[in-house]
Amino acid sequence: MLNHDFRRFLDAPDRLNSAQFKEAQTNIRNRRRKTDAISEIEARTNQERKCPFCRDERRQK
Repeated sequence: MLNHDFRRFLDAPDRLNSAQFKEAQTNIRNRRRKTDAISEIEARTNQERKCPFCRDERRQK
């Protein structure tokens, strides 16, 4: 994201009504949870090189 686009994004909440602001908060929170979950899965996958079920060393996402 370009710097000026990011600045516009940061200023946008000032123009939202209460319902829009709550929706934006929920959307950001959900995206953050998804990102955190993916990071956790990838970290665990990188620690263990075998499938936790069949113990095969070939992995796929």
